[in-house]
Amino acid sequence: MLSPFPAPHPLDGHPRSKGLFLPPIKGTLDVLEREGIAQKQGRIQIRQTKDADQYTDVAIPYIGDLLLFLEDQEGPYCLNWNIKSTAEGFEVAPRDSLRKTRGLTPSERAQLERQYYLDAGIRTLDLTPDKFSSQFLDNLTWIFSQLESLEENPAPFNHTLFKFFQSAFATKPSSSPNELIALAASQHSYPEPYIKRQFWGCIWTRQLSVELFEPIFNDAPLQPQAKDPLAFYDFYFRRQS
Repeated sequence: MLSPFPAPHPLDGHPRSKGLFLPPIKGTLDVLEREGIAQKQGRIQIRQTKDADQYTDVAIPYIGDLLLFLEDQEGPYCLNWNIKSTAEGFEVAPRDSLRKTRGLTPSERAQLERQYYLDAGIRTLDLTPDKFSSQFLDNLTWIFSQLESLEENPAPFNHTLFKFFQSAFATKPSSSPNELIALAASQHSYPEPYIKRQFWGCIWTRQLSVELFEPIFNDAPLQPQAKDPLAFYDFYFRRQS
């Protein structure tokens, strides 16, 4: 959420931020004033009392996409991701978008968010799916769908099974997901849906390092990780560009 008013830095009060200089947020009203378009701030009318027809004009907050909380050798930091389906989305509103009748254009809205976080020393990246490998995104979507569909109330991750999958994959690195899950089921007295979720959770949480830039199928051999996604896409996680 982008506050209309001055606010502490998002890391303010975090136990690992002690001793760090954290510039405060100045607020969207301040940013738009500097941009010369303060009149475009989104507002709503709020009734002052239940009985009177008197209303107060109130600035409303804008909603961002992802504010990441990360840590490097210098300590904790934040990174703002502004996400659209296409690069055009940062400049042009969709044809059926209600935002056409509202104050800010997409480019003004993107600049507002960028400056809002820059005031606090936070870098903003404009990201679209085409900046990532389509196979990598397909694999992440598949893995996450397995985590979502297997249990309505997922159990916590089982570190015993995590260690089992790590050992089994190290011994037989060309095993398929089905083979590893069946092997775990033969040696542990857990229900199969539970084991499946633990297996995919092991990959999702990077406990099991497999190659995510190649197709992943239930019945096809998994490949050991050759390319670390966090290293390959390091630019999108850096404190500064």
